[in-house]
Amino acid sequence: MGATRDESSKEQVKMSSPAKMTSADFRKRARHYRFAVALTDTPRDAVTFDGLAAMFDQIACRFRQAEMRLANATRLADVNSV
Repeated sequence: MGATRDESSKEQVKMSSPAKMTSADFRKRARHYRFAVALTDTPRDAVTFDGLAAMFDQIACRFRQAEMRLANATRLADVNSV
């Protein structure tokens, strides 16, 4: 007998590689929260969404710095290996 639908779905998840996060993903999320600020009618929600947007902007900034350090380290390793 073949695998059940649930089992084959689990195998699919195991086989797929993890999604690569980039600083752009965090910036996009911050942009979505800023949009939510513009749409909400509740001041408390606006403050919450604005705080989340600021948090994701900070994460994006730090993530970008890490990306740049990794890219520079990789470039330096490539130059040294030649």
